[in-house]
Amino acid sequence: MSAFDHLFDSALSLARRLRAGELSAAETVDACLAQIERVNPTLNAVVTLAEERAREEARVLDGRRASGAECGPLHGVPITFKDSFDTEGIRSTASTAGRRNHVPTSDATVVHRLRQAGAIILGKTNTPELTMGPDTVSPLFGRTNNPYQPDYSPSGSSGGAAANIAAGGAALEFGSDTGGSIREPAHVCGIVGLKPTQGRIPKTGHAIAHGVGLLDSITQVGPMARYVEDVEAALHICGGPDRADFTCVPASMRPSADVDVRAMRVLHFGHNGLWPVTAEIERVVNDAARVISDTGATTIELAPPPIASLGSLYSDYRVADGGWGLRRLLESFGTEQPGEGLQRRIDGCQLVTPDRLAELSFQIDQFKGALFEFMQDYDALICPPCPYAPWPHEAALNLTYQEWSYCTTFNLTGWPALVLRAGTSDQGMPIGVQLVAKPWREDIVLALGKHIESALGGYQSDGLWCR
Repeated sequence: MSAFDHLFDSALSLARRLRAGELSAAETVDACLAQIERVNPTLNAVVTLAEERAREEARVLDGRRASGAECGPLHGVPITFKDSFDTEGIRSTASTAGRRNHVPTSDATVVHRLRQAGAIILGKTNTPELTMGPDTVSPLFGRTNNPYQPDYSPSGSSGGAAANIAAGGAALEFGSDTGGSIREPAHVCGIVGLKPTQGRIPKTGHAIAHGVGLLDSITQVGPMARYVEDVEAALHICGGPDRADFTCVPASMRPSADVDVRAMRVLHFGHNGLWPVTAEIERVVNDAARVISDTGATTIELAPPPIASLGSLYSDYRVADGGWGLRRLLESFGTEQPGEGLQRRIDGCQLVTPDRLAELSFQIDQFKGALFEFMQDYDALICPPCPYAPWPHEAALNLTYQEWSYCTTFNLTGWPALVLRAGTSDQGMPIGVQLVAKPWREDIVLALGKHIESALGGYQSDGLWCR
Protein backbone atom coordinates (compact mmCIF):
# COMPACT_ATOMS: atom_id res chain seq x y z
CA MET A 1 0.00 0.00 0.00
CA SER A 2 1.03 3.61 -0.56
CA ALA A 3 2.68 5.41 2.35
CA PHE A 4 0.26 8.26 1.68
CA ASP A 5 -2.14 8.20 4.64
CA HIS A 6 -5.17 9.65 2.88
CA LEU A 7 -5.57 7.31 -0.09
CA PHE A 8 -9.01 6.13 1.04
CA ASP A 9 -10.30 9.45 2.45
CA SER A 10 -13.44 11.03 1.07
CA ALA A 11 -13.11 13.52 -1.76
CA LEU A 12 -14.49 16.32 0.43
CA SER A 13 -12.07 15.48 3.24
CA LEU A 14 -9.17 15.58 0.79
CA ALA A 15 -10.39 18.89 -0.61
CA ARG A 16 -10.57 20.43 2.87
CA ARG A 17 -6.98 19.36 3.64
CA LEU A 18 -5.79 20.54 0.24
CA ARG A 19 -7.39 23.97 0.64
CA ALA A 20 -5.91 24.27 4.12
CA GLY A 21 -2.44 23.39 2.86
CA GLU A 22 -2.22 20.24 5.00
CA LEU A 23 -1.70 18.28 1.78
CA SER A 24 -0.44 19.32 -1.62
CA ALA A 25 -2.23 18.50 -4.83
CA ALA A 26 1.07 17.20 -6.20
CA GLU A 27 1.56 14.59 -3.48
CA THR A 28 -2.12 13.59 -3.62
CA VAL A 29 -2.01 13.05 -7.38
CA ASP A 30 1.28 11.17 -7.09
CA ALA A 31 -0.19 8.88 -4.42
CA CYS A 32 -3.19 7.95 -6.57
CA LEU A 33 -1.02 7.43 -9.65
CA ALA A 34 1.29 5.19 -7.61
CA GLN A 35 -1.70 3.19 -6.39
CA ILE A 36 -2.98 2.76 -9.94
CA GLU A 37 0.48 1.63 -11.05
CA ARG A 38 0.53 -0.90 -8.21
CA VAL A 39 -2.94 -2.43 -8.60
CA ASN A 40 -3.83 -1.96 -12.27
CA PRO A 41 -1.79 -4.87 -13.64
CA THR A 42 -4.23 -7.15 -11.82
CA LEU A 43 -7.30 -4.90 -11.73
CA ASN A 44 -7.19 -3.56 -15.32
CA ALA A 45 -9.57 -0.75 -14.37
CA VAL A 46 -7.68 2.24 -15.82
CA VAL A 47 -7.18 2.09 -19.59
CA THR A 48 -5.69 5.53 -20.30
CA LEU A 49 -3.53 7.68 -18.04
CA ALA A 50 -2.76 11.40 -18.26
CA GLU A 51 0.07 11.53 -15.72
CA GLU A 52 1.99 14.52 -17.08
CA ARG A 53 -1.09 16.67 -17.44
CA ALA A 54 -2.39 15.67 -14.00
CA ARG A 55 0.93 16.52 -12.36
CA GLU A 56 1.11 19.86 -14.17
CA GLU A 57 -2.44 20.75 -13.11
CA ALA A 58 -1.55 19.79 -9.54
CA ARG A 59 1.48 22.13 -9.59
CA VAL A 60 -0.70 24.97 -10.91
CA LEU A 61 -3.34 24.39 -8.21
CA ASP A 62 -0.70 24.26 -5.48
CA GLY A 63 0.63 27.59 -6.75
CA ARG A 64 -2.85 29.11 -6.78
CA ARG A 65 -3.48 28.05 -3.20
CA ALA A 66 -0.09 29.36 -2.06
CA SER A 67 -0.85 32.74 -3.66
CA GLY A 68 -4.11 33.02 -1.75
CA ALA A 69 -6.36 32.57 -4.80
CA GLU A 70 -9.83 31.14 -4.29
CA CYS A 71 -9.96 27.34 -4.35
CA GLY A 72 -12.84 25.28 -5.69
CA PRO A 73 -14.90 22.77 -3.67
CA LEU A 74 -12.92 19.86 -5.15
CA HIS A 75 -9.56 21.65 -5.19
CA GLY A 76 -6.82 19.16 -6.11
CA VAL A 77 -9.00 16.04 -5.78
CA PRO A 78 -7.87 13.22 -8.12
CA ILE A 79 -10.68 11.75 -10.24
CA THR A 80 -11.09 9.43 -13.19
CA PHE A 81 -13.79 9.17 -15.85
CA LYS A 82 -15.50 6.25 -17.52
CA ASP A 83 -14.12 5.94 -21.04
CA SER A 84 -17.52 6.73 -22.55
CA PHE A 85 -17.18 10.42 -21.56
CA ASP A 86 -15.35 12.93 -23.76
CA THR A 87 -12.24 14.36 -22.10
CA GLU A 88 -10.46 17.16 -23.92
CA GLY A 89 -6.90 16.11 -24.76
CA ILE A 90 -7.30 12.62 -23.28
CA ARG A 91 -8.13 9.55 -25.37
CA SER A 92 -11.84 8.70 -25.18
CA THR A 93 -12.70 5.46 -26.96
CA ALA A 94 -16.08 4.23 -25.64
CA SER A 95 -14.27 0.88 -26.07
CA THR A 96 -15.07 0.70 -29.79
CA ALA A 97 -12.57 0.21 -32.61
CA GLY A 98 -13.59 3.30 -34.56
CA ARG A 99 -12.56 5.52 -31.64
CA ARG A 100 -9.42 3.60 -30.67
CA ASN A 101 -7.29 6.76 -31.01
CA HIS A 102 -9.99 9.40 -30.62
CA VAL A 103 -8.90 12.46 -28.63
CA PRO A 104 -11.77 14.95 -28.10
CA THR A 105 -11.28 18.68 -28.40
CA SER A 106 -13.78 19.47 -25.64
CA ASP A 107 -14.95 18.02 -22.33
CA ALA A 108 -18.29 16.41 -21.60
CA THR A 109 -20.37 18.76 -19.45
CA VAL A 110 -19.82 16.79 -16.24
CA VAL A 111 -16.08 16.64 -16.93
CA HIS A 112 -15.97 20.40 -17.46
CA ARG A 113 -17.94 21.12 -14.28
CA LEU A 114 -15.80 18.91 -12.06
CA ARG A 115 -12.61 20.41 -13.49
CA GLN A 116 -14.00 23.89 -12.88
CA ALA A 117 -14.55 22.81 -9.26
CA GLY A 118 -10.84 22.00 -9.00
CA ALA A 119 -10.75 18.25 -9.64
CA ILE A 120 -7.82 16.75 -11.54
CA ILE A 121 -8.36 13.98 -14.11
CA LEU A 122 -5.88 11.13 -13.81
CA GLY A 123 -7.26 9.07 -16.69
CA LYS A 124 -10.08 6.94 -18.07
CA THR A 125 -11.61 3.71 -16.79
CA ASN A 126 -12.70 0.59 -18.61
CA THR A 127 -16.19 -0.08 -19.95
CA PRO A 128 -17.76 -2.60 -22.32
CA GLU A 129 -18.16 -1.44 -25.91
CA LEU A 130 -20.62 1.49 -26.03
CA THR A 131 -21.31 0.74 -22.32
CA MET A 132 -23.34 -2.34 -23.23
CA GLY A 133 -22.50 -5.28 -20.99
CA PRO A 134 -23.16 -6.92 -17.59
CA ASP A 135 -19.42 -7.50 -17.07
CA THR A 136 -16.71 -4.95 -17.83
CA VAL A 137 -15.00 -6.58 -20.80
CA SER A 138 -13.70 -4.32 -23.57
CA PRO A 139 -12.72 -5.49 -27.06
CA LEU A 140 -9.91 -2.91 -26.88
CA PHE A 141 -8.65 -3.30 -23.32
CA GLY A 142 -9.80 -6.65 -21.98
CA ARG A 143 -11.47 -7.53 -18.70
CA THR A 144 -11.60 -5.59 -15.44
CA ASN A 145 -11.51 -7.54 -12.17
CA ASN A 146 -13.20 -7.01 -8.82
CA PRO A 147 -10.94 -5.28 -6.25
CA TYR A 148 -12.04 -7.63 -3.47
CA GLN A 149 -11.56 -10.85 -5.43
CA PRO A 150 -9.92 -10.72 -8.87
CA ASP A 151 -11.76 -13.73 -10.27
CA TYR A 152 -15.06 -11.99 -9.53
CA SER A 153 -16.82 -9.50 -11.76
CA PRO A 154 -16.93 -5.76 -11.02
CA SER A 155 -20.21 -5.87 -12.98
CA GLY A 156 -20.89 -3.45 -15.82
CA SER A 157 -20.85 -1.20 -17.47
CA SER A 158 -19.18 1.20 -15.00
CA GLY A 159 -17.09 -1.62 -13.57
CA GLY A 160 -13.77 0.06 -14.30
CA ALA A 161 -14.94 3.16 -12.47
CA ALA A 162 -16.19 1.24 -9.42
CA ALA A 163 -13.12 -0.98 -9.19
CA ASN A 164 -10.67 1.93 -9.41
CA ILE A 165 -12.52 3.97 -6.78
CA ALA A 166 -12.75 1.02 -4.39
CA ALA A 167 -9.03 0.29 -4.83
CA GLY A 168 -7.99 3.86 -3.98
CA GLY A 169 -7.04 4.91 -7.52
CA ALA A 170 -9.33 7.96 -7.46
CA ALA A 171 -11.71 9.63 -5.03
CA LEU A 172 -14.56 10.29 -7.45
CA GLU A 173 -15.88 9.15 -10.85
CA PHE A 174 -18.81 9.52 -13.16
CA GLY A 175 -20.60 6.56 -14.69
CA SER A 176 -23.66 5.99 -16.84
CA ASP A 177 -26.69 3.81 -16.18
CA THR A 178 -29.02 2.33 -18.81
CA GLY A 179 -30.04 -0.73 -16.80
CA GLY A 180 -28.08 -0.64 -13.55
CA SER A 181 -24.64 0.25 -14.91
CA ILE A 182 -23.83 2.61 -12.04
CA ARG A 183 -25.69 0.74 -9.31
CA GLU A 184 -24.65 -2.87 -9.99
CA PRO A 185 -20.90 -2.02 -9.97
CA ALA A 186 -21.43 -0.01 -6.78
CA HIS A 187 -23.14 -3.06 -5.24
CA VAL A 188 -20.40 -5.58 -6.07
CA CYS A 189 -17.43 -3.23 -5.51
CA GLY A 190 -18.68 -1.82 -2.19
CA ILE A 191 -18.89 1.86 -3.14
CA VAL A 192 -21.66 4.46 -3.58
CA GLY A 193 -23.37 5.08 -6.91
CA LEU A 194 -26.23 7.43 -7.76
CA LYS A 195 -28.50 7.25 -10.77
CA PRO A 196 -30.14 10.68 -10.58
CA THR A 197 -33.59 11.62 -11.79
CA GLN A 198 -33.81 11.48 -15.57
CA GLY A 199 -33.04 15.03 -16.74
CA ARG A 200 -31.14 16.09 -13.61
CA ILE A 201 -27.60 15.99 -15.06
CA PRO A 202 -26.66 16.78 -18.69
CA LYS A 203 -25.46 13.86 -20.80
CA THR A 204 -23.67 16.11 -23.27
CA GLY A 205 -20.38 14.51 -24.29
CA HIS A 206 -21.36 10.98 -23.32
CA ALA A 207 -21.26 8.27 -25.99
CA ILE A 208 -24.80 7.08 -25.17
CA ALA A 209 -26.48 10.46 -25.25
CA HIS A 210 -28.85 11.79 -27.89
CA GLY A 211 -29.65 10.24 -31.24
CA VAL A 212 -29.59 6.63 -30.02
CA GLY A 213 -33.34 6.21 -30.00
CA LEU A 214 -34.95 4.16 -27.25
CA LEU A 215 -31.79 3.85 -25.17
CA ASP A 216 -31.60 7.59 -24.56
CA SER A 217 -34.87 7.66 -22.61
CA ILE A 218 -33.63 5.11 -20.06
CA THR A 219 -30.01 6.31 -19.70
CA GLN A 220 -28.69 8.73 -17.10
CA VAL A 221 -25.20 9.74 -15.98
CA GLY A 222 -24.30 9.99 -12.32
CA PRO A 223 -21.56 10.18 -9.71
CA MET A 224 -19.71 7.31 -8.03
CA ALA A 225 -17.49 7.55 -4.94
CA ARG A 226 -16.61 5.77 -1.73
CA TYR A 227 -18.79 8.00 0.45
CA VAL A 228 -22.30 9.42 0.21
CA GLU A 229 -21.16 12.98 0.92
CA ASP A 230 -18.97 12.94 -2.19
CA VAL A 231 -21.78 11.74 -4.43
CA GLU A 232 -23.98 14.52 -3.08
CA ALA A 233 -21.28 17.14 -3.72
CA ALA A 234 -20.81 15.94 -7.30
CA LEU A 235 -24.56 15.99 -7.89
CA HIS A 236 -24.79 19.64 -6.85
CA ILE A 237 -21.74 20.60 -8.91
CA CYS A 238 -22.85 18.80 -12.08
CA GLY A 239 -26.63 19.12 -12.02
CA GLY A 240 -28.63 21.60 -14.07
CA PRO A 241 -28.99 22.56 -17.75
CA ASP A 242 -25.97 23.20 -19.96
CA ARG A 243 -27.71 24.79 -22.99
CA ALA A 244 -26.93 21.66 -25.03
CA ASP A 245 -28.84 18.75 -23.47
CA PHE A 246 -32.48 19.56 -24.28
CA THR A 247 -33.69 16.86 -21.85
CA CYS A 248 -32.08 18.50 -18.82
CA VAL A 249 -34.47 20.28 -16.45
CA PRO A 250 -33.71 23.33 -14.24
CA ALA A 251 -35.20 21.61 -11.19
CA SER A 252 -34.23 22.79 -7.72
CA MET A 253 -31.79 20.71 -5.70
CA ARG A 254 -32.32 20.35 -1.98
CA PRO A 255 -29.57 19.47 0.50
CA SER A 256 -29.92 16.15 2.28
CA ALA A 257 -29.26 17.90 5.59
CA ASP A 258 -32.73 19.45 5.37
CA VAL A 259 -34.45 16.04 5.24
CA ASP A 260 -36.10 14.85 8.46
CA VAL A 261 -35.74 11.09 8.19
CA ARG A 262 -37.74 10.60 11.40
CA ALA A 263 -40.88 11.90 9.71
CA MET A 264 -40.68 9.53 6.74
CA ARG A 265 -42.76 6.57 5.67
CA VAL A 266 -40.42 4.09 3.99
CA LEU A 267 -41.23 0.81 2.26
CA HIS A 268 -38.74 -2.04 2.24
CA PHE A 269 -38.75 -5.37 0.46
CA GLY A 270 -36.56 -8.22 -0.68
CA HIS A 271 -38.50 -10.10 -3.36
CA ASN A 272 -39.90 -7.68 -5.94
CA GLY A 273 -42.38 -10.21 -7.32
CA LEU A 274 -40.31 -10.77 -10.46
CA TRP A 275 -37.20 -12.61 -9.25
CA PRO A 276 -36.36 -13.99 -5.78
CA VAL A 277 -33.32 -12.86 -3.80
CA THR A 278 -30.88 -14.85 -1.69
CA ALA A 279 -31.14 -14.93 2.08
CA GLU A 280 -28.05 -12.76 2.56
CA ILE A 281 -29.42 -10.07 0.23
CA GLU A 282 -32.70 -10.05 2.17
CA ARG A 283 -30.76 -9.82 5.43
CA VAL A 284 -28.90 -6.72 4.27
CA VAL A 285 -32.14 -5.02 3.16
CA ASN A 286 -33.69 -5.77 6.55
CA ASP A 287 -30.62 -4.41 8.33
CA ALA A 288 -30.87 -1.16 6.36
CA ALA A 289 -34.59 -0.88 7.10
CA ARG A 290 -33.89 -1.41 10.80
CA VAL A 291 -31.39 1.46 10.77
CA ILE A 292 -34.02 3.79 9.31
CA SER A 293 -36.67 2.51 11.71
CA ASP A 294 -34.33 3.23 14.62
CA THR A 295 -34.40 6.92 13.71
CA GLY A 296 -38.14 6.97 14.44
CA ALA A 297 -39.23 6.72 10.81
CA THR A 298 -42.11 4.45 9.88
CA THR A 299 -40.91 1.43 7.91
CA ILE A 300 -43.30 -0.98 6.23
CA GLU A 301 -42.36 -4.27 4.60
CA LEU A 302 -44.16 -4.16 1.27
CA ALA A 303 -43.17 -4.31 -2.38
CA PRO A 304 -45.27 -1.89 -4.45
CA PRO A 305 -47.73 -4.11 -6.35
CA PRO A 306 -47.17 -2.39 -9.73
CA ILE A 307 -43.56 -3.67 -9.82
CA ALA A 308 -44.66 -7.30 -9.92
CA SER A 309 -46.73 -6.52 -13.03
CA LEU A 310 -43.71 -5.19 -14.93
CA GLY A 311 -42.92 -8.55 -16.50
CA SER A 312 -40.64 -8.30 -19.53
CA LEU A 313 -41.58 -4.69 -20.33
CA TYR A 314 -38.06 -3.30 -19.87
CA SER A 315 -36.34 -5.99 -21.93
CA ASP A 316 -38.97 -5.80 -24.68
CA TYR A 317 -38.64 -2.02 -24.91
CA ARG A 318 -34.86 -1.98 -24.82
CA VAL A 319 -34.50 -4.19 -27.91
CA ALA A 320 -37.58 -2.97 -29.81
CA ASP A 321 -35.59 -0.81 -32.25
CA GLY A 322 -33.90 -3.90 -33.64
CA GLY A 323 -30.50 -2.53 -32.60
CA TRP A 324 -30.87 0.61 -34.72
CA GLY A 325 -29.48 2.95 -32.07
CA LEU A 326 -26.36 0.88 -31.48
CA ARG A 327 -25.74 0.36 -35.18
CA ARG A 328 -26.10 4.11 -35.77
CA LEU A 329 -23.53 4.83 -33.06
CA LEU A 330 -21.08 2.31 -34.46
CA GLU A 331 -21.42 3.85 -37.91
CA SER A 332 -20.94 7.39 -36.57
CA PHE A 333 -17.80 6.28 -34.71
CA GLY A 334 -16.39 4.48 -37.73
CA THR A 335 -16.52 0.99 -36.24
CA GLU A 336 -16.98 -1.52 -39.04
CA GLN A 337 -17.18 -4.61 -36.83
CA PRO A 338 -18.15 -4.47 -33.14
CA GLY A 339 -16.69 -6.80 -30.56
CA GLU A 340 -18.25 -10.15 -29.79
CA GLY A 341 -20.20 -8.92 -26.76
CA LEU A 342 -21.85 -5.98 -28.50
CA GLN A 343 -22.54 -8.01 -31.64
CA ARG A 344 -24.35 -10.57 -29.51
CA ARG A 345 -26.49 -7.80 -28.03
CA ILE A 346 -27.34 -6.35 -31.42
CA ASP A 347 -28.21 -9.80 -32.75
CA GLY A 348 -30.58 -10.22 -29.80
CA CYS A 349 -32.55 -7.09 -30.70
CA GLN A 350 -35.81 -7.59 -32.54
CA LEU A 351 -37.44 -4.79 -34.50
CA VAL A 352 -41.10 -4.53 -33.56
CA THR A 353 -44.03 -3.22 -35.54
CA PRO A 354 -45.23 0.38 -35.04
CA ASP A 355 -48.30 -1.00 -33.28
CA ARG A 356 -46.18 -3.00 -30.85
CA LEU A 357 -43.93 0.00 -30.13
CA ALA A 358 -46.99 2.13 -29.42
CA GLU A 359 -48.28 -0.60 -27.13
CA LEU A 360 -44.96 -0.79 -25.26
CA SER A 361 -44.90 3.00 -24.80
CA PHE A 362 -48.46 2.91 -23.50
CA GLN A 363 -47.68 0.08 -21.07
CA ILE A 364 -44.62 1.91 -19.74
CA ASP A 365 -46.69 5.04 -19.14
CA GLN A 366 -49.34 2.94 -17.40
CA PHE A 367 -46.70 1.33 -15.20
CA LYS A 368 -45.05 4.65 -14.32
CA GLY A 369 -48.42 6.19 -13.47
CA ALA A 370 -49.48 3.25 -11.30
CA LEU A 371 -46.20 3.25 -9.35
CA PHE A 372 -46.25 7.03 -8.93
CA GLU A 373 -49.83 6.93 -7.65
CA PHE A 374 -49.06 4.10 -5.25
CA MET A 375 -46.03 5.92 -3.84
CA GLN A 376 -47.96 9.07 -2.93
CA ASP A 377 -48.35 7.73 0.61
CA TYR A 378 -44.65 6.89 0.96
CA ASP A 379 -41.36 8.78 0.81
CA ALA A 380 -38.91 6.12 -0.30
CA LEU A 381 -38.13 2.48 -1.00
CA ILE A 382 -35.36 0.29 0.43
CA CYS A 383 -34.72 -2.73 -1.77
CA PRO A 384 -31.95 -4.85 -3.28
CA PRO A 385 -29.95 -3.63 -6.26
CA CYS A 386 -29.60 -7.26 -7.34
CA PRO A 387 -30.81 -10.71 -6.21
CA TYR A 388 -27.27 -11.91 -5.51
CA ALA A 389 -24.02 -11.09 -3.76
CA PRO A 390 -21.02 -10.52 -6.10
CA TRP A 391 -20.51 -13.25 -8.68
CA PRO A 392 -17.56 -14.78 -10.57
CA HIS A 393 -16.82 -13.54 -14.08
CA GLU A 394 -18.21 -16.65 -15.73
CA ALA A 395 -21.64 -16.05 -14.16
CA ALA A 396 -21.96 -12.44 -15.32
CA LEU A 397 -23.00 -13.13 -18.91
CA ASN A 398 -25.79 -15.47 -17.77
CA LEU A 399 -27.70 -12.78 -15.87
CA THR A 400 -31.11 -12.05 -17.39
CA TYR A 401 -33.09 -8.83 -17.60
CA GLN A 402 -35.51 -10.27 -15.02
CA GLU A 403 -32.63 -10.68 -12.57
CA TRP A 404 -31.62 -7.08 -13.24
CA SER A 405 -35.21 -5.91 -12.68
CA TYR A 406 -34.30 -4.50 -9.26
CA CYS A 407 -32.39 -1.80 -11.14
CA THR A 408 -34.11 -1.63 -14.52
CA THR A 409 -37.47 -0.81 -12.94
CA PHE A 410 -36.10 2.62 -12.06
CA ASN A 411 -34.53 3.19 -15.46
CA LEU A 412 -38.06 2.97 -16.84
CA THR A 413 -39.48 5.35 -14.24
CA GLY A 414 -36.49 7.72 -14.34
CA TRP A 415 -36.56 7.97 -10.53
CA PRO A 416 -33.42 8.65 -8.45
CA ALA A 417 -31.79 5.54 -6.98
CA LEU A 418 -28.73 5.29 -4.72
CA VAL A 419 -26.72 2.15 -3.97
CA LEU A 420 -24.22 1.86 -1.13
CA ARG A 421 -22.57 -0.92 0.84
CA ALA A 422 -24.69 -2.13 3.75
CA GLY A 423 -23.33 -5.60 4.45
CA THR A 424 -20.91 -8.40 3.63
CA SER A 425 -21.53 -11.74 1.95
CA ASP A 426 -20.63 -15.12 3.39
CA GLN A 427 -17.57 -15.01 1.08
CA GLY A 428 -16.46 -11.65 2.48
CA MET A 429 -17.64 -9.63 -0.54
CA PRO A 430 -19.56 -6.33 -0.37
CA ILE A 431 -23.35 -6.29 -0.52
CA GLY A 432 -25.18 -3.11 -1.44
CA VAL A 433 -28.65 -1.81 -0.72
CA GLN A 434 -30.72 0.38 -3.06
CA LEU A 435 -32.64 3.48 -1.96
CA VAL A 436 -35.26 4.95 -4.29
CA ALA A 437 -37.40 8.09 -4.11
CA LYS A 438 -39.85 9.91 -6.35
CA PRO A 439 -38.56 12.26 -9.08
CA TRP A 440 -36.26 15.14 -8.08
CA ARG A 441 -35.91 13.87 -4.48
CA GLU A 442 -32.26 12.86 -4.52
CA ASP A 443 -32.06 14.61 -1.15
CA ILE A 444 -34.19 11.83 0.36
CA VAL A 445 -32.08 8.91 -0.88
CA LEU A 446 -28.90 10.75 0.11
CA ALA A 447 -30.23 11.42 3.62
CA LEU A 448 -31.25 7.78 4.04
CA GLY A 449 -27.90 6.71 2.64
CA LYS A 450 -25.97 8.76 5.17
CA HIS A 451 -27.84 7.12 8.07
CA ILE A 452 -27.22 3.64 6.69
CA GLU A 453 -23.57 4.43 5.93
CA SER A 454 -23.02 5.67 9.49
CA ALA A 455 -24.74 2.72 11.13
CA LEU A 456 -23.56 -0.15 8.93
CA GLY A 457 -20.10 1.03 7.94
CA GLY A 458 -20.53 1.83 4.25
CA TYR A 459 -17.36 1.54 2.19
CA GLN A 460 -14.63 -0.63 3.73
CA SER A 461 -11.09 -0.92 2.46
CA ASP A 462 -10.53 -3.95 4.67
CA GLY A 463 -10.89 -7.02 2.49
CA LEU A 464 -9.44 -5.45 -0.65
CA TRP A 465 -6.87 -7.76 -2.19
CA CYS A 466 -4.84 -4.64 -2.95
CA ARG A 467 -5.04 -3.17 0.58
